[in-house]
Amino acid sequence: MTDASQRAHWVVLHGFESSPQSQKAQQLRHWAENFGHSVEIPQLPPKWREMSDYFNQQAPRWSQPNVVFIGSSMGGLCAHALASRWQRRAVLINPLVDLSEIMQSRAGSRFHPYLQCQYQLTADDVAALAELAEQRSDEVDALVLVQSADEVLPAELTRRYYQRQRMIFEHGGDHRFQGFQKYSKAIAQFCR
Repeated sequence: MTDASQRAHWVVLHGFESSPQSQKAQQLRHWAENFGHSVEIPQLPPKWREMSDYFNQQAPRWSQPNVVFIGSSMGGLCAHALASRWQRRAVLINPLVDLSEIMQSRAGSRFHPYLQCQYQLTADDVAALAELAEQRSDEVDALVLVQSADEVLPAELTRRYYQRQRMIFEHGGDHRFQGFQKYSKAIAQFCR
């Protein structure tokens, strides 16, 4: 357990069209609680402009010194941007780096499988995600986990983009990050 004055507050940001109920999010919740930290895993709005507005509303709480951002895929991009904005630490798991691919393939009419709702990603949503991406700083204190066989995002691009950060780069795996559980202690130690 961690002394209350040293407790970190983990803000876990899930990936595109995912949920706080995802296996990775629940593993992180379990680890945070086991290591004596508080954890928050919000359901992010599916529309990127609403998501950006939501982040701005959280500023009074999320800019606190004990906050650590953890994000996977698109949540990794968001975690990096928010950690940069408030000079906090971040753990990024197979993070989204290049927006051009996601912007082209995701815009338009969508169905969110967890929220069970139809929604539309517009040019304004694309602009909101681009604005978040522009906030990313090379100076952020990050631990980046990448697997080379990520079938969704180009791992080599991610490795080059984050070459100045602490990185765990594994050959094989996939976008979900196979064997994620073996990094619980490394993540918890970084998040102290």
